[in-house]
Amino acid sequence: MISNIEINKVVDFEVDWTDSSLHPQDMNNVTFELYHYVPSSPAEILAPIQEPYIITETISDTLGVSALNISGTGTLLTTTIITLELNIIVDQLESLGCPPNDFVVPGTNSKVSIFGGYKVFALSSSELAALINLQASGYFAEDKGGFLVLKTETSGSLTQIALDSGTLNPIIGGIQGNIYFGTDLSVVHDITATPMAHVSLGKYVYPGLKFAEPTYSVDKRYYITYKAIDPSTMLEEDKEEDFIILKSNKTTLTYSFTG
Repeated sequence: MISNIEINKVVDFEVDWTDSSLHPQDMNNVTFELYHYVPSSPAEILAPIQEPYIITETISDTLGVSALNISGTGTLLTTTIITLELNIIVDQLESLGCPPNDFVVPGTNSKVSIFGGYKVFALSSSELAALINLQASGYFAEDKGGFLVLKTETSGSLTQIALDSGTLNPIIGGIQGNIYFGTDLSVVHDITATPMAHVSLGKYVYPGLKFAEPTYSVDKRYYITYKAIDPSTMLEEDKEEDFIILKSNKTTLTYSFTG
């Protein structure tokens, strides 16, 4: 059964057990457990230095990345060194689709300037990511709150990403050779198997569970498993249901689900 629960609601969870003739029946060791899943994630490098990124053409404009991607079609290791196409910033800036910004080269009023005969650029994280993605292979770049992030194209604990030699490394704060791994799909038990209260013949309840943030998250799906031992067969039985938490600005109410 899939249900919706509004955030900050208080919910009573009920379950009814019956015998083979569908008559109510008390059970032994009746428990309630609540859990959710954390999806697998790619391997990623989060740059410790925030925008703007001051990059000098031919001096600090190369990026080396090794990415190991695992997928259903096999394993692919890519190691590439790219040179940023910085001149796109000069005459094709709008084509990158990045939000506008006021970043300028220090000591100037310009996004692009010349020092010592070299062009110097002041880039946002979004702009730098867009330039990297023009040539990236086996990984991609994105902006995360003004920080550059490099991610593998596939997810899972076997995926890896690392910075190789590159003159851009000091600009973003990256360290050559550090290896970062992805993660696998995992289950997180919000409430481990806990005894339920006996209400009446065959009926059990886990009462007064409040779904408040940050313990519980809006738009996340949660799963419930009820378990019990049939006293006549001594075999374990279980029932399951799941729900999604939604936003709400209403007053707190109490709901009850019957499994």
